[in-house]
Amino acid sequence: LIMHGYDDLGFELVHDFGQVKAGDPMRCEFVFTNTGARLLDVTEVRPSCGCTTSGAWDKQVEPGKTGKIPLQVGTANFRGQVIKTVTVVCSVPAQSNIVLQLKANIWTPVDVAPNTAVFSLNPDSGTNESRIVKITNNLPEPLEVFALEVGNPAFRAELKTNQVGKEFELHIWANGPYNPGQVNGVISL
Repeated sequence: LIMHGYDDLGFELVHDFGQVKAGDPMRCEFVFTNTGARLLDVTEVRPSCGCTTSGAWDKQVEPGKTGKIPLQVGTANFRGQVIKTVTVVCSVPAQSNIVLQLKANIWTPVDVAPNTAVFSLNPDSGTNESRIVKITNNLPEPLEVFALEVGNPAFRAELKTNQVGKEFELHIWANGPYNPGQVNGVISL
């Protein structure tokens, strides 16, 4: 029976990290108490995906004692609200699977979306096809974007300011003629 975020083992079922910078790992320990009269066996800790890992947890906890389950979530590939779950398998007959939640709002100082511009062109493609990459400053201080460099002459780019210090658009065009095969380029600012 779960009441007010706790189950009968004393688990806090949800850990909210609040705002976390992308790339910074989220680490926490879930602490629980064996409120039963018999030895508690924690046989498995199963994260729902590969970005979440568990450390060495307390596998057996005597009655009245506490145990810990250390968890970590890698945040490099996430943006916005994230919820990860971990299933704990234990020897409580009425509740052998307990689901823990790890929540956060993953934040980046500067958002670049998308972070790649892909063209599918052939020798008959026109020259007006373009892609737009949006650059958004999430910092309180203004961002200055300058020194636009296109690393491959097969592409050209132009920077547009939508809101000074906050929002920008990078317009990218592929320069023809287009030869078969893959062409890559780096644009730096």
